[in-house]
Amino acid sequence: MKNVIALRSYGDYVILLNSIKNVSNINITVYASKHLEALHNAIYKQAISNINFVFLDLGVKNGIFPFFTNIHFFSIANLRSIMALKKAFKNINDNFSDYYLEQKKRTILFNLLTFNSFKYIHNSNNNIYESYQLFFESKNNIVDSQIPKNNLNVVIFPDSRKKEKEIAHNIINKISKSCNHKIKIAKFGNNNTQGESIIIYENFIQLIQIIKDADFIISSDSLPAHLANYLNKPHWVIYNNTINNEWLTPYCISKNTYCLSTSIKQLTEILKN
Repeated sequence: MKNVIALRSYGDYVILLNSIKNVSNINITVYASKHLEALHNAIYKQAISNINFVFLDLGVKNGIFPFFTNIHFFSIANLRSIMALKKAFKNINDNFSDYYLEQKKRTILFNLLTFNSFKYIHNSNNNIYESYQLFFESKNNIVDSQIPKNNLNVVIFPDSRKKEKEIAHNIINKISKSCNHKIKIAKFGNNNTQGESIIIYENFIQLIQIIKDADFIISSDSLPAHLANYLNKPHWVIYNNTINNEWLTPYCISKNTYCLSTSIKQLTEILKN
């Protein structure tokens, strides 16, 4: 039996779902913050008898349990979420050594504040997909998706929850100028954005459909990259400062489809064909 507590970002949750979708030899219960439920309902369609999901209303409003951020760590919202989690788990089980948080970061302090003894799945020394694979004794099945050669439908997701990860306009312009295929820029909820090349999405269902309809996804180090991996869609991730090996998708590692924003030549060569 594996008990996992999912509190972090949307990208973390997609990685979790990716790791358990083919697990059949163990029973799994996922206790997830309710802020993840809309994403779950949009992407997780299969009903598997050995996997159970319990969604807990912990008052999370900013897309991640506030304890695991720097911005909201000292907020009243963080205190309220911690108290809500303590209350939710009070009568579930007395042996919290069998319950796992997603990552090692701040686990010791989290346990002190919640009076629990949660373990963790991933530490920053490894790739997060590999950590989950080992924990669930599963495989990261990589579909050998080939990038089409003709009439390629390319979608760029430049945004990120962290501004320093966003793909800059000049990089997008370089990609667009080199591309001999149809290219679109996907933006969340900005209805004031004008242009034929812009796609607006307002929820997870629309986001997932955009990825499904595309032939090739280009993304910052953010949720769309992990969704593309989950949906077996060819994708390329652009980093600004350093390659974040900890968060590279299995597809990116297998196909070598990632680069720094200062070195996009290999990407632009692909898009010229």
